[in-house]
Amino acid sequence: MRKLLDAATALVAFACALLALALLGGLVYLIVQKGGPAISWGFFTEQIRLVGAAGGIFWNLIGTLILLLTAFLASAPIAIALALMERVWLNGDTSRRILTTGLYAINGVPSIVFGIFGFIVLVQWCGWGKSWLAGGLILAMVILPTVTVALVERLKAIPMKYVEAAAGWGSPALRSSGRCSSLNPGVA
Repeated sequence: MRKLLDAATALVAFACALLALALLGGLVYLIVQKGGPAISWGFFTEQIRLVGAAGGIFWNLIGTLILLLTAFLASAPIAIALALMERVWLNGDTSRRILTTGLYAINGVPSIVFGIFGFIVLVQWCGWGKSWLAGGLILAMVILPTVTVALVERLKAIPMKYVEAAAGWGSPALRSSGRCSSLNPGVA
């Protein structure tokens, strides 16, 4: 009976996956069929005209790239610093737990809250108006917890032999944190 139930479950899962792929394929086909003739080199290189009814998306692409670059430049150094602080410099479990809980809590905040906060603080209070810098900084606030948690998990995956090698080369943070106490029991 158990083998029959397992086989039925596998068959239902396969059918659901096949249905999902068929729907996805159908949507992609319709998008390419209906929208394919509108795609041309001019679509990517021309300026928008008639409030989006004609022209291309050149400046939209440039604006998106500027926003992404600003968000990356604003969030990457802070995310790297927080990830290193969590993995290397924080000694107590309490401080590490507070930082992790804070990152997960901020990650759970809806992006509209960040947008309202950015509008009130950056656009209204600081007087920046509608600008790429305000948008990039708001986007950086939105992605900062996600990037930091991803970096922390990546740092956790570093093999211990590399951490021990860094301590052997004299990394004072690793020695003082006690993470490499197996290297030299006298140093902790």
